[in-house]
Amino acid sequence: MNKIITILFFCLLAETGFSQNANPYSNTDKGQAYILWGWNRAYYTKSNISFKGDDYNFELAKVKAHDRPTAFSYKNYLKIDRITIPQTNFRMGYFIKKNLALTFGFDHMKYVMDQNQT
Repeated sequence: MNKIITILFFCLLAETGFSQNANPYSNTDKGQAYILWGWNRAYYTKSNISFKGDDYNFELAKVKAHDRPTAFSYKNYLKIDRITIPQTNFRMGYFIKKNLALTFGFDHMKYVMDQNQT
């Protein structure tokens, strides 16, 4: 039962982040702060990866990769001491004026190259 309540809490919390101003042309954003946090999935196209150093300079071409999501469980996704282990996004900011904000954020992505490629 506690798991269901916790999940519902996060769903309702996330829903408040999608609200918008009734009047998008008002000047009400100035002085407001925002925060965003959530989980993500990632899909990658083929990549070229370059390695350069004193004794080497080579490139891996058309590398296939995938993300590595953590298996969903209460322990992995909702316990506060493990909340950043899954792939996550975080942003927080403050609007200096309507169209200018100071923002801090990070994206925790997992890029895992497929093995045994030629």
